[in-house]
Amino acid sequence: MPIPTRTLGCSWRPLTRADLPDLADLVAAIEYLDDTPHLHPLEDVEAAFDRSEPTVERNSVLLRTEEGVAVAYGWNRVAEPGEPQGRVYLAGGCHPGWRHRGVGATLLTWQLERAREWHEESALTESDPLEVVTVAEARNVGECTMLHEAGFRPQRWQHDFHQYFDPQAPALHASPVDGVTLAHFDDEHSERVRLLHNACAATRPGAREVGRQEWAAELRSPLFRRDLSWVALGTGGEVVGHALNSLSGASDGLGWTDRLGALPALRNRGLLSVLLTATLTSFREAGLIGAGIGVDIDSSSGVRPYEALGYGSAETLVWYVRRDPARYSGDRNSEVNQDGQ
Repeated sequence: MPIPTRTLGCSWRPLTRADLPDLADLVAAIEYLDDTPHLHPLEDVEAAFDRSEPTVERNSVLLRTEEGVAVAYGWNRVAEPGEPQGRVYLAGGCHPGWRHRGVGATLLTWQLERAREWHEESALTESDPLEVVTVAEARNVGECTMLHEAGFRPQRWQHDFHQYFDPQAPALHASPVDGVTLAHFDDEHSERVRLLHNACAATRPGAREVGRQEWAAELRSPLFRRDLSWVALGTGGEVVGHALNSLSGASDGLGWTDRLGALPALRNRGLLSVLLTATLTSFREAGLIGAGIGVDIDSSSGVRPYEALGYGSAETLVWYVRRDPARYSGDRNSEVNQDGQ
């Protein structure tokens, strides 16, 4: 489909690999000015492009000023194998200095039109209706209002928890789980951890499977830290739990737990707390000043295990969903990034 007709005195064009450094700079400016805890350096932008390269040109736009400065972008990521085939994820952003000019609404209109066009091109059946998903910060009232007016409805609330370490606090301890030992993550564990992650996710309606290519790309991120990540092993050496950790991406000295999971029977015996305790201890010993984790919580009682480990709520991300024809379900069926939560 054509690029947006409203130019705002600038020019739109599809994203290309040559645009990625400028796109990364734009994303960094947006994240800095919005005080966003999740940061995406150039390496992550390149990895996302690599995963979707065959479809990027037709599903993205970049807005540049006459001087060539990138000020806004929109990027539709279409469903990958293992995901509902009618699903489209919307990513995008506008430099805060340009938001008062209606750039966000222009982008959203184009992205929705492109999503519908892609759905028609794909000749999907009625069993794969178009489902458009995007994420907004709960504190960003303007964006949340715009999404609601466009027919999106909140369907998942992901809380980010942070904590900063007290150098005088005693070391954390968690009661061991009988028959389970912990080991640092090693590449030899990778496929078994991926399979466990997908097995845990399979118990939740709508959660998608993470494929080998996407998994490998995550492990190649320069922020991922094998030496700070943990795998729980059963008596026969089988993987029964994992905590995959990285640096936050900012110069704030925080470690971040990207994926946390355990077999259901062992979650109830405290394995998730054991994995997080090992994680926090590793972060302290590595000289980091704090930690973060993103989790899905359905009730106020769900925060207690994290509070017991020193975490406090820092941010809430809301997953908004729009279905065409517009149908809203209260089921929380978007992807979940924390197994067992």
